[in-house]
Amino acid sequence: MTRSLSFRVARFMTLALIGILVLVFLYFYIATVFVGNPRVMAELQSKPDGQLSDLVGILTLPDGRKIPVNYLHEEKQVFLGADGPWWRDFRGDGAEVVMWIKGNDFRGRATVKLGDSKIKDRVFPIIRPRVPDWLPDFLNAKLVVIQLYDG
Repeated sequence: MTRSLSFRVARFMTLALIGILVLVFLYFYIATVFVGNPRVMAELQSKPDGQLSDLVGILTLPDGRKIPVNYLHEEKQVFLGADGPWWRDFRGDGAEVVMWIKGNDFRGRATVKLGDSKIKDRVFPIIRPRVPDWLPDFLNAKLVVIQLYDG
């Protein structure tokens, strides 16, 4: 009797913990996508030369969605850290995108660089300075590189 009771308690606690984790994930997803992103994009568009625009731009994904992303713009490339699943659009040959930086549209081809730790180690401390070093790579963002077109 006590064995089946302890099994039921353990099962209940496991399900409760999973439920709490799902609720926390949903809360952060809703807060980011429906509250944070629109607020950040509105600030960027109202102050394209503001302090925030030095760190954050607006990426137009192949499906037309727009998301704010931290970036590093170096000559003909823009480096991004992809936290969400949107990086999957850029596997293989990548996809054409528009990156809005400080009021200017930059067009190019975005590709995800899954195995390029040399560039990631150089770029991520700049575009993701608050991410802890001890974070395992599979939990960290994916490196997306936009090769900009001329003209």
